[in-house]
Amino acid sequence: MDRGGFLPLHSAYYVLLRDGCALDYVTIVLNSSTVEFLIRLLAPVAKDGFSRFRRQFLATIPIPVPDLRTQRAIVNAATLADAASVDEMVGKLFRLDLKATARIKAYLDARAHGASE
Repeated sequence: MDRGGFLPLHSAYYVLLRDGCALDYVTIVLNSSTVEFLIRLLAPVAKDGFSRFRRQFLATIPIPVPDLRTQRAIVNAATLADAASVDEMVGKLFRLDLKATARIKAYLDARAHGASE
């Protein structure tokens, strides 16, 4: 998330927020394991296994808008660097149970270590 302190050297993407969505919350959801998994399913793989983040893939990803209390809980967990809680809470927003969330995390971890493609 850039609050205006950086200058892009190449492509720049931005997200227009709807009312009721905090910038911190949306940033955390977009960086969650659940959304990373969705991107890996939708976007083509470029050089060195990186996903190609283009508008046509990013625009299809839904960003759930929970109540303010849930948004704050997710932001607080991220602030405390509690990735497991963030993934669990974001997973629930996407109606995933703990087993599905764990499988997504295991898949992404395996990809990061070159075990699967």
